[in-house]
Amino acid sequence: MENEELKEKIKKQARTIKRLKRKIKKLEDDLYFKNNARPNNHKTRLRVKDIIKMYPVAKSTIWLYVKKEKLKAIKNSARVTTFNAKEVDKFFTSIGKGKSNLHKEKTAKTVLEDKIKQEKLPLKTPKIK
Repeated sequence: MENEELKEKIKKQARTIKRLKRKIKKLEDDLYFKNNARPNNHKTRLRVKDIIKMYPVAKSTIWLYVKKEKLKAIKNSARVTTFNAKEVDKFFTSIGKGKSNLHKEKTAKTVLEDKIKQEKLPLKTPKIK
């Protein structure tokens, strides 16, 4: 009886060790990629989904620009198309779309600053005595 209990205990501990090793491996990989991956704003090639995140434009509009030869698409494989980041930035800046802050969350401070600009409110409210 004691041998069987010990064997079960050893098996359980072995499973726990394997699970912990997998977790450690995953954490090491996450840490490596977090420290060594280049941020998105330093990419030289962009995919359509990256362009959509950066500029206020729809996917169909991007393909329309490609069709009209305003944007040059680079075909990497049958199902992968990329665009030169500098060309994309230059194009959208020239048509007035520029870099968008659509995905930047507005804080209370920026909302108040917008209201001040729109309504031309004074920056400081006068004190009432």
